Amino acid sequence: MTIAFAPPTSEPWTGNHNGWPMIPPPEGGKPEPYMRMSKIAKYLGDTFTLEQWGKRQVVLGMAERDDLVLLAKASTPEDKQRLNDIAKQASDAAKSNTKANIGTALHTFTDRVDDGMDPAEVPEPYRADLIAYRDAIAAAGLEVVAKELSVVNDHLKAAGTFDRLFRMTTGARAGQVAVGDLKTGGDDKYPHGVTQQTAGYAHSHLYHEDKGGRYGYLPDLGVSTEVALMVHLPQGTGTCTVYELDIVKGWALISTAVAVKKAMGDKSLCTPYQPK
Repeated sequence: MTIAFAPPTSEPWTGNHNGWPMIPPPEGGKPEPYMRMSKIAKYLGDTFTLEQWGKRQVVLGMAERDDLVLLAKASTPEDKQRLNDIAKQASDAAKSNTKANIGTALHTFTDRVDDGMDPAEVPEPYRADLIAYRDAIAAAGLEVVAKELSVVNDHLKAAGTFDRLFRMTTGARAGQVAVGDLKTGGDDKYPHGVTQQTAGYAHSHLYHEDKGGRYGYLPDLGVSTEVALMVHLPQGTGTCTVYELDIVKGWALISTAVAVKKAMGDKSLCTPYQPK
């Protein structure tokens, strides 16, 4: 089977009220919600540090916005939606979205560099980041096969869109094709989430409603289920490093995450006591 990897311009799936992809079962039937692959990949992680950071951002934002403090004082615990909105505005006031926005911009610029744009066209202070990206991809002997591919994984009941398909052109893996993920955060010491995420992608079907749903199983198309690649481009540092991810272990971890999630939904563990 020949697959055209070029992604369609429209959305790959219809979402429900929570934004979860609604995917028909492989055998046909009523669409059901699939989790985002990125969400499942975080299921086993320790979120304490991130949660603490989020709380601090809200506190800092409240200190900047007297109007939010007044609105909070006028609210009651029952005003859940209003309080959620206050917290979001406070977080925004603390510029907690700044790094995410820069990361999105860098993702877009790397796409353009892949298409031949000169990194010198990128505004300072992030020009050095894009030069580092271009040089790291070239030094690793990586060829971009496709970008922004949407997939579904029926075993995990998950869906998502991943950054790259890379073909490795040098070394022992020359000729192999691997899922690639671009990370622009500062920390590369905890790769468990991205390893799970790329493993889930590598075991998936390409998917788009415009193409009739599932239209190609990545392992059958030659995509590796043993190794994926993480391109770490920490914003504002002018450095870029390519890492190899062990997605055999990643697949075991994300499969465990799904099993844990299913077990946590078991309602039969606690029932009213009835003497026998």
